[in-house]
Amino acid sequence: RAMAESELVAQRDLNCLGDDNRQTRKRALTNLSKLPGAGHPPDKLAVLWQETLRAPVLRLFADPVEKNRELAITLASDLLGAMDDKVAEESLTHVMPAIVARIGAPVGIMVEESEELRLLLLELTRSLIKRCGVALATHLPELVLVLVASFSDPFPDAKKEGCACASVLGEAVPGHVETHCAALISG
Repeated sequence: RAMAESELVAQRDLNCLGDDNRQTRKRALTNLSKLPGAGHPPDKLAVLWQETLRAPVLRLFADPVEKNRELAITLASDLLGAMDDKVAEESLTHVMPAIVARIGAPVGIMVEESEELRLLLLELTRSLIKRCGVALATHLPELVLVLVASFSDPFPDAKKEGCACASVLGEAVPGHVETHCAALISG
């Protein structure tokens, strides 16, 4: 495992994701953001994501610094996009709570203050819906919270993306979404 990590990233960057200094975290995220486009095989990226990067990167969705949150969301989106659907499905149990914590809180409470970051989170949600299909069935209660929050988002682009997510969700899990329609409509 350590060999696979050292081939792809510097251990220092991994350690710096949890550093107290905001600039150090930013530098590490910036360095790691080169991973998805560097031509690494999806299976090596998957091991790195699952064993090393997933937890600290998802934790940074709640970083106090907006730029670090943006870099973390973009890194997670890009890494998940570079891996096969099975890895994305296996990551749902970790990624969905991170998304819900930022935009699926009780109605009227937007944890994520940045409009652009709420939009990025919704775009990540839509890509996961498209890729994971039926595997999302167990995450429908969480998804409904995210979508209901997006429907009342003051940012028009986030509302549009929330509606696009709902549309894709209906296509992805048609037999499972019926029980959640009332919550979505009243949202």
